[in-house]
Order: sequence, then C-alpha cells, then structure tokens
Amino acid sequence: MPNAEQMRLIERNRAAALKRLSDNRLLRAQVESGDDLQTAQAACAPKEIRPTCTAVGTADCDMTPARERSSAWGSLRPPTAKDIAPRRITKAFIAPPPPYDWVVVLDFEWTCSDSRAMSPCSEITQFPSVLVRLAGRASSIVDEFDTFVRPTFNPVLSQFATRLTGITQADVDSAPPLSRAITNYLAWLKRHELIDSETNERLGRWTMCTWTDADIG
Repeated sequence: MPNAEQMRLIERNRAAALKRLSDNRLLRAQVESGDDLQTAQAACAPKEIRPTCTAVGTADCDMTPARERSSAWGSLRPPTAKDIAPRRITKAFIAPPPPYDWVVVLDFEWTCSDSRAMSPCSEITQFPSVLVRLAGRASSIVDEFDTFVRPTFNPVLSQFATRLTGITQADVDSAPPLSRAITNYLAWLKRHELIDSETNERLGRWTMCTWTDADIG
C-alpha cells in the first residue's frame, strides 16, 4: 500500500494528466475509472496516422488523425500541406507594364473559295496597316500602309473571294509578291521610327493588333 505522501503524489499526477488531456474524453474516462496513468495513456495512444488524400501527390495528403479531424473540423476538409504552403507573389503586386504610345493595326485579306480548299495554304492578297497614336480620347490615326499582294500558289482568284473581299484579278496581277510587300512594310515602320533601320529591332513602346488571330497565325 502506498503511504500518504505517495497517494498525494499519485492524485497530483492524476489531476495534472486530466487537465492536460481534458479534450480527450476516452482518456479521462479511463483515468477516472481507476486505471493507472500509464495504462490509460497506452490505451488512448494515437493509432498509426494514415493519410487521407484529396488529390494526387503527397503534398495534398491530410496527415491529421481521423479522430482529430472529426473533432476539430467537423464535416469540413482540414487544410493540407499544399493549402498552407507559401504562395507566389500575385500579379496585383507586380508593377504593370508602361502604356503603349502607338498601335499598328493589321487586317489581311486572303485567297479563299467556297468550293475547294486553298492548297497548300491561303495567301495574302491585301496587306493593309494603320498606325494609331494613343492619347486617350485624343488618339488619332497617323498614317496608313496598304498594298495588294500577288499570290503565288493560287494566282487566279475565285469568284467567291472577289465577292467577299472586293479584290479583283487585276488588283493582284499588278501587285508585288509578298516578299516585296514585306520589304515595303518594314520601310514604312522604319520611317515612323518603330523599328531600327539596321537591325529591324523594335523601338519605343508600341504593339500590333489584328482583327482576328488568323491574321498572325
């Protein structure tokens, strides 16, 4: 039989254990029922943690014991390692690029037909471009570039293409090929100091825009 001092120590340890583990009902019940602290702790020791994965990959696995998940989060999914990982800086904190001073608008016309495919590809028949100076509501058209282009693979226009675009066979027959049209276009951009006269590299703050992605695809 333990003496009085030992009994007081046992009771003090029992009270401390109950206070530290007050949220564990099972352990409290076993301690209060008379089991010694070591036996109660062994019976209530956490079982092997089995990850509950909500997505593919270990970063998305919840390593929290099921008993803790249910008591702390109820029906909600606890946060995973991926949820609490440091985030990359959002774009809201990145300085926006400086505004453009100029916009070059392109709107090509192409060979086409309603009865057959253009083989090996559709070709440009008109190469128009408009230079716009951006100044808010005071924006204005500064200059225009426009030339017809003589197609190489399908030099004879279909009646459908003429009806659709208004470009006639005479327009393309007297027009330069695409290679010369591009040379003339680069000279136009250089005249407005949009590209370097020697390297053809972009100068200043400007961009191109088109009616559809087909114009640049």
